[in-house]
Amino acid sequence: MKINKSVFLFLAVVMLISLMAGCSGSKGTLDGEWAYIHDTDKAALIIESGKATLDGVKYGCTYDDAFITLTDSQSNVKKLRYVVTEKGILLYKATDYMRSGEGSSSDVVGEWKDTPDNWSYEFTAEGTFVEDGFFSGTYEVNEAEGTITLTYNDDMDETVIYYSVSGDTLTIEYPWPMVKIK
Repeated sequence: MKINKSVFLFLAVVMLISLMAGCSGSKGTLDGEWAYIHDTDKAALIIESGKATLDGVKYGCTYDDAFITLTDSQSNVKKLRYVVTEKGILLYKATDYMRSGEGSSSDVVGEWKDTPDNWSYEFTAEGTFVEDGFFSGTYEVNEAEGTITLTYNDDMDETVIYYSVSGDTLTIEYPWPMVKIK
């Protein structure tokens, strides 16, 4: 009888090890190559085996169901929010904008500019906005969720962005739609 229990225990341990080994090589939701929807010929985000390349820069990578955590070669950490959609993912990339005009330091009302890329936002107290000096519409702030909903005047989808204000810096996390290409 001892032999039967030993054999059973041995087989159970072997099965458990096999299951664990089999799962370690499985791919996660984001593993693979992703492209921006406006340029599907080129992968902009590649995630594989704990590593990632985003816009040509290599990182160490982990992710959960809400954030991708990227670590560069100097151990700087960047957390990118993402949302899975029917078509792919929305990858939220953060950009800092500096206040360029008058305005309160505690809200989004005012003119904001990102010098390196020459991007901009202007939010009025009346609830209107202009993005990059061209796209306009109305906006609504949800302070509890840290979001701004942009409703464009043109034929563009309503867009939810995440934001935070610290002094004269407005950080915006803008969603970039991506599709899986491999």
